[in-house]
Amino acid sequence: MSDMLTGCEFQRIPDWPRVNLQVSAWRDEKSDISGPAGAGRGAIKAREVYDVTSKPGADPADDGTADEVTVGEKAKWLTPKDRDSCMLMILDANAVLILENKPADKPAPRSQECRGPLRELAKSFYDAVQTP
Repeated sequence: MSDMLTGCEFQRIPDWPRVNLQVSAWRDEKSDISGPAGAGRGAIKAREVYDVTSKPGADPADDGTADEVTVGEKAKWLTPKDRDSCMLMILDANAVLILENKPADKPAPRSQECRGPLRELAKSFYDAVQTP
């Protein structure tokens, strides 16, 4: 079991259009079957999850860095094998945020039409959670 996993599904049916948001975070002081507690453990676990999509054959597949996304430590685009949506994965310290856009008209996964809304949603989400 991960230290913390929170997911929100805003629309279940119909399948299109849909935006999925998944946030996972790991704590340093939590010890579990995957490793002992200790300083920096949360960041190590988050980086492991972020790096999984870089492996050959991963689904969704790593589709390159998202340098234009200005939140978090680093971000990358992901493309599912079925190519019917686009995804943005953001690493920030001990957390990983995954946003997925499944537009009704199913544009190309690398298109501005698919990726643009995810950039805006990521910024809005970060602005909301960073406010004291």
